[in-house]
Amino acid sequence: MSEALEVFNNITKLYKENKYIELVNVLKRESESNEKKHYEQLLNSIAQIVNKDEEIPLSLFIQIVDDEKNLPIKKRISWLINWVAISPAIAHEKFYGEIYPSLMDTEEMLDFIYVYHASVLPRVIIEHPEKLDLIKRFEKIISTQVHDLDARADLFKSIIRYCHHMKEYEYAISLLLKNIDLFSSTSIWSDLYVLSLNSQNKEIIINAIASINSYIIKIDRQTEQLEEIKDRIKRFLREAFTTLKNEIKDIEEFEKEYQSERQQLSEEKRGLLEYSIGSQNKYIKNKFVVENEKALESDDVELLLQTVNQLTILDIISGSLHQKGLNLRKILKNYSVPIKESEQLKQMNKILEAKLLTLYIKETRDHYINHMEQFDEENPEYKNLMKDLVKEINKKVQNEYQLHKLKDIQEAKNHIFQLFKQEGIDRFLASDETLKNQLIIGEVTYRNFIEMGRLVKEDSKLEISSIDYSAAAIPFTVALEHTLEKYFFSEFKEYCERIEERVPQNVQDITRGRGYFSLGGFTFELAMPDYKRVSEQYFRHKFRNGYVIPSYSLYEFTFRGERKTKVDDSFIFVKDVTALSQLRNKVAHKDPISKNDADKIRQNIIGLDQEDIEGYRNLNIKILIQLLKDIRE
Repeated sequence: MSEALEVFNNITKLYKENKYIELVNVLKRESESNEKKHYEQLLNSIAQIVNKDEEIPLSLFIQIVDDEKNLPIKKRISWLINWVAISPAIAHEKFYGEIYPSLMDTEEMLDFIYVYHASVLPRVIIEHPEKLDLIKRFEKIISTQVHDLDARADLFKSIIRYCHHMKEYEYAISLLLKNIDLFSSTSIWSDLYVLSLNSQNKEIIINAIASINSYIIKIDRQTEQLEEIKDRIKRFLREAFTTLKNEIKDIEEFEKEYQSERQQLSEEKRGLLEYSIGSQNKYIKNKFVVENEKALESDDVELLLQTVNQLTILDIISGSLHQKGLNLRKILKNYSVPIKESEQLKQMNKILEAKLLTLYIKETRDHYINHMEQFDEENPEYKNLMKDLVKEINKKVQNEYQLHKLKDIQEAKNHIFQLFKQEGIDRFLASDETLKNQLIIGEVTYRNFIEMGRLVKEDSKLEISSIDYSAAAIPFTVALEHTLEKYFFSEFKEYCERIEERVPQNVQDITRGRGYFSLGGFTFELAMPDYKRVSEQYFRHKFRNGYVIPSYSLYEFTFRGERKTKVDDSFIFVKDVTALSQLRNKVAHKDPISKNDADKIRQNIIGLDQEDIEGYRNLNIKILIQLLKDIRE
């Protein structure tokens, strides 16, 4: 076998075995040998066939050898790119093993960082076993080596996108928040919103909400300064338009003089004059005035800013006026964000607050469910835990309610008051703070969760599998529970005392805090014989003969060998409360409360909006509304 063929076979073998560095070393030895005849033969070869459809890219390997021999490391951009074409993994090793140690803290480092970011990272990350470690390592290089803040922001945005695709939301958000001041584009807030909403980490969401709020405050402060900004821009633009019009007049006068004196001028002066008063120059100035002067009549800050930018970019004003425009652009850089985005960011935060609330409620539910699983649903301990669970959820929802803007609360309040006014029972809202507040809290939270559900459904970037609507449902049930306790126990006790009738023991226990009342126990409490004995007279006194009937019957049954009393099924009002209680008690299950269940709970207590009713076949029961309509004054 000839020596040349042996070299070829060796190169072919190394290439087949993916031993690319060894292959380069073979080429280096051949290029440094005295005779170099084999190397020259390789240079004259286009490629060596390896498999049926694959060829050795000898030209790339040879170029790598030549670059390593002839180029200092700070000039080896093409060398690194060639390694990428052969093996992204080796290019990655070369970047960290040779480039970074040699060029650290030098101006040349930035070019290689961009090459690594654009050519190496996208390829090597696919196969890398520790993707997040790879990202973190590159992030540290960016933080220490990229001093241009705009360049650093662009590179960080790219890393954040990688983390999003990898579902490493916590790291992406921590990186974003740590460098939030770098990002002038509001698109970053959208990224933060999506990442946070996909996260299950409460601290991450809290930090995101705080950062967005901080930015909202900044924009709102800008809004307060709008009038001053608009006046300043308009003064500058008015001066610029006046100057441009005067310049156009001067050009037109020069043109007239030029036409009359053209023949008397020397060729040099004629050329200079034609350049200075050229029709193109006049056309640009005139076109700008015609298309943009209307901006002076507008209060649209973005239009005014755009006009300033266009005027300075076109460079059609000169001298001190041009410098004034440049300074104005620099000062107004922070106002390049549309003020309307403040409202969009506020909406983002409302949704993040709803997500945060679902995480808190999930923790609460999990804690109670673990304890409740030890008891049967008829066990008093189970019922106690159920009541505490509802109380805890309601407490968290009320805390969330304090975060809502006055506008959201007012809209919910208007809806509840209008609904009660239409039913002729708005007086109850005026006289019962607990009833009013729970209904408004429920309505605010319900609307917020509906909006979150809509956005999750519409936005393919959001990866939330299901939303727990417990927070949107519980306040309505608490409002009903409060009303039942008020009229069936507290006022029932007062009635008994007024007519000098003995107060039933269960009523005494509940009103004195020794017992408890909940939706699930309503039927049980009404089935007490002592309660039934006085109730008919009280019902006739307190309620009209409508939804809440003035009398009801009991029957006895045996449960686990013990005789018990039960309310007859003909008492529709109690049946509705019991059915609602069973629906509400899904909060004690591991699965989240669905939107459909939350709708049904709201529907059965106060009714659904007219446009929503069509989606439900059940009658719009409205237990609370019907109960209050039946109460006598």
